[in-house]
Amino acid sequence: MGLDGDGAAVAAKWYREYRRDVYRLAYMVTRNPAMAEDICQDVFLTVLERPAAYENAGGPKPWLLTVARNKALNLVRRESRTVPLAADLPDENARDDDSGIVFLDILKPLNPTQRQIVLFRAVYGLKHKDIARMLGLSPAAVRQAYGRALKMLKEELK
Repeated sequence: MGLDGDGAAVAAKWYREYRRDVYRLAYMVTRNPAMAEDICQDVFLTVLERPAAYENAGGPKPWLLTVARNKALNLVRRESRTVPLAADLPDENARDDDSGIVFLDILKPLNPTQRQIVLFRAVYGLKHKDIARMLGLSPAAVRQAYGRALKMLKEELK
């Protein structure tokens, strides 16, 4: 669904459908519930304020997640200048206060790019081409990194 019609109605529909995904991604990057909520709201305000920014390339979910990822990374970079960042992943008891998702320690051996690829593919169900577009990689590089990450995770489970 594009933004051809009523922008507020589309934003509301996308908010209902994708809010949790956007929040989870923002939380994964920031590891801070308040920051994640601010980013989530900012993403959907972008839909309302600048509907022309939406490009119908892969649908709204990849676009919203790209916007969320960029906003979260920018915020983390800004904050890292004054506040040291926490560990790469939250501890095993950290919970997404909205959906109760537990972040598993199993992903810790992966590098940040592999972790994002696995999460985008396994959790969000995005296609390799959409992940590639989001991360600025080729689809072949994403497929290769995904395969290596899965192989690494299998070895860790043994």
